[in-house]
Amino acid sequence: MGPDSKNTARLYYERRIHRVMDYIAAHLDQEMSLDELAGEAAFSPYHFHRLFTALTGESVGAYIRRLRLERAASHLLVYPERSVTETALRNGFASPAVFARAFRDRFGISASAWRIARKDCKAMRKDGQALGKDAIGLEGLPRYALPSWVPQRTSTETENTVEVLIEDMPALRAAYVRRLGPYRISACQAWEVLCRWAGPRGLLSRGHMLFSISHDDPTVTAESKLRYDACVAIDPDTKVDDQVGVVELPARRAARVRYCGPGNGILGVYQSLYGDWLPESGFVPADIPAIEIYYPEEGNAPEKDHFVMDICMPIIPA
Repeated sequence: MGPDSKNTARLYYERRIHRVMDYIAAHLDQEMSLDELAGEAAFSPYHFHRLFTALTGESVGAYIRRLRLERAASHLLVYPERSVTETALRNGFASPAVFARAFRDRFGISASAWRIARKDCKAMRKDGQALGKDAIGLEGLPRYALPSWVPQRTSTETENTVEVLIEDMPALRAAYVRRLGPYRISACQAWEVLCRWAGPRGLLSRGHMLFSISHDDPTVTAESKLRYDACVAIDPDTKVDDQVGVVELPARRAARVRYCGPGNGILGVYQSLYGDWLPESGFVPADIPAIEIYYPEEGNAPEKDHFVMDICMPIIPA
């Protein structure tokens, strides 16, 4: 078997494992059996468990527990009106006691202490480590729903003002390439592969939406496990192969902000959107990731450090 054949075979396996990862993320509040997940990947349960562990570096059970804990940690901040017990049950934990032990084992503090410390913007690092045992973090975290990977604005910084549009985004189907690892690296890898697939098929021309999904919070998830998807919207009749996965995004209401400028200005838009606009808006983030839509025809050129993009944050009434 030559190098190309080996790469094709690996992509085939990765696509099927990624499909299971997406299924798990959509059903974290439910019980999932090994047979059920193996069926989603079209593998036998015996081989599926070993393949999943080999390709992700985690067992199926460990992966599900980690995602539940990381989503619960986020929910403790995004939904301050929910009790710790409600947060635990909404994220698939059988009891508050099970959740309490798992949360302390993962983050080193109780869920209540996590919520209080983050709201009070206290630094949580210990011996150079971030909040998770193996995560990478940023200090100075603002209140409410501001993602912890967005640094807090200092008192000497000028406030960012952004025009936020509320709009209903239709459901869409997209081809995607996923890469795991630090976003600064995985984003380049994912886009390189996606563009090689999409270009010959005419999917990089005007009228085809290009966007990305960053699934994980780098201050909670280890860099090696961060999930980044480079995506291109496709029609229902577009044929795909084992080089890409396919995702169906539901219709959603979103807060949409346009940004034009260098890469170092993007975090400032997130600061303003989450830290200034959101708390006064009457909305909270929906429990699905934000997407970033790019516009090459309008000058988006990451290789020149110039971005033309929309940040689209799914929202629901508070």
